[in-house]
Amino acid sequence: MKRILLIAAILLSSCQRGVTVTVVPLPHQRLSIEVHEGFLGNPCVRQVQLFQVHAGERLELWRIAQPRTSSACLNRFIYPDVPAGFQMSRRQSVSFPLDVDYLIAVSGYGFDGGATFRWVEARS
Repeated sequence: MKRILLIAAILLSSCQRGVTVTVVPLPHQRLSIEVHEGFLGNPCVRQVQLFQVHAGERLELWRIAQPRTSSACLNRFIYPDVPAGFQMSRRQSVSFPLDVDYLIAVSGYGFDGGATFRWVEARS
C-alpha cells in the first residue's frame, strides 16, 4: 500500500505574526518540519508540538521546547528527534494510521503557526 501525505497550512492566532510551516514525510515514520517567516527569513522556534485531531479535540502526542537558558535558534526539525538546545516534555508513540488528522504547531517570540496533515492511501 502506498501512502501520501496531505498538508494544509494554517495560522493559529491573528494576534501574532504568522509563519509558514512545511511538513514533509521521511522514511521510518519520521517528518521533516521547516518554519519560514516570508521575507523576514527564518524565525527562532521555541516550541514544536504534534497533535492528533479528532472531532475538534486535540490530543498532544509530542512536544519539544527550548528551556529559557538555551540560545539555540532553529527553524528545522526532524520528528521524533530532539535537537541540541531543546528538551522533550511530551512523547507518545505514533504510527500515523491512514485517514487520521494531525497538527504540527510551532511558536516562538512574537509568532506562531502550524500545518495540518493526514496520511491517505495513494490511488494508482
